[in-house]
Amino acid sequence: MFGRKKEKKSMEPGRATLASILLSMKAITPEQLEKALAEREEHDTSHADMMLVSTLRARGFCSPDDVSRALKIQSKMIEGDRVSVALDLMEARMERYREGEERIQQEVERQRKIVLPFSPPVTAKAV
Repeated sequence: MFGRKKEKKSMEPGRATLASILLSMKAITPEQLEKALAEREEHDTSHADMMLVSTLRARGFCSPDDVSRALKIQSKMIEGDRVSVALDLMEARMERYREGEERIQQEVERQRKIVLPFSPPVTAKAV
């Protein structure tokens, strides 16, 4: 009747894996993590965390900068520097957001270059 409350997964010092940090940074998606986990299970290794990150990198799911930032965040978590961890995660998310906006702007410019030469000239009509 009075069951135990479901433990909330948190990023307590020393407990966060690199994969969970990469997810928090929005550097990888849950689907990408699942694919990498499935592949990692095929290889029995004692360095599971690093093997997973290697798989994520090999598949192009995250960049070396993402991994480097995740390692720094993990180190700060172990040290117990929660404020710095929160700021680093927020900065990583904002960087992802800016990168997305830049990609959208580049695609808009690319499409504009394709469409504009074929568009009929616009003329002003007298009313």
